[in-house]
This record gives sequence, C-alpha cells and structure tokens, in this order.
Amino acid sequence: MGGDTQQPKTQRPDHERLPAQVSQTSLVDAVLAEHNALRREIDIYHDHQKQLINFAVLFLAALASTQFTPLTAAAVKDRPVILLLFPILFVTFGHMFADRSIRVLRLADYIHNYCRHEISSLVGHKIWRWEHYKQTTKL
Repeated sequence: MGGDTQQPKTQRPDHERLPAQVSQTSLVDAVLAEHNALRREIDIYHDHQKQLINFAVLFLAALASTQFTPLTAAAVKDRPVILLLFPILFVTFGHMFADRSIRVLRLADYIHNYCRHEISSLVGHKIWRWEHYKQTTKL
C-alpha cells in the first residue's frame, strides 16, 4: 500500500551476458564464424534457385516439343488437359524461387544490420562497408 514497491534492476538476458574471461579475439572469431555460416546458407539458396531455373527451362522445352513433334501433338489434341499441368508447375517453381529469394534477403539483412555492426564494434573500426559504398558510388 505504501510506495515501497521496488523495481527489479534490468539485466541483460542470459544469451547476452558473457563470462568475464571471453577475449575480444574469441568474440570476433564467433561473429566471423556466424557470418561464414550465413554466407554458406545464402550460397545454398542460390544453388536452389539455379536448379529451379533449370527445371523451368526443361519443362518449357517439353512444352515446346509438344507442338513440334507429330506424335506428342496428336496426344495433346486427344488430351488437352495435359497442357494444364504446365501453369501449375511454373507457378510452383515461381513460388519456390520467391521463397528462396526472401530467405536470401532475410539472411543478407541480418548480416548487414547485425553482424556488420557487431564486428565493427568489436574491432573498433567500420568494416564490411560494401552496401554503403554501393549507395554512394555513381558507377
């Protein structure tokens, strides 16, 4: 009832508290390892996108061959429903490609907005300034 309510001191969450014996070099190594793992994940997603493009080109070639080969052209005339499979496949490939693009953008944003600031504060210099350079250059 009295004004005796004490507010607890705000503490950093457990995952942000570091033991006193952690060296700056260890922290830099940890951030660099995280950066390298994220870059590898981005490369994997880029490989997925290349595979999706390859599949799309393959199915596009298959669609084109249905019009130029007499045997398949006759089969398509008998069953035109076959042509309805291609839009479904291309929409699926498009959604998968967009999903990979969003994942790459999310990873790149994390690297740019978190890892870059973290490593810069640890080493005491602004580094990984490629995005800033691209924004300011006229080329």
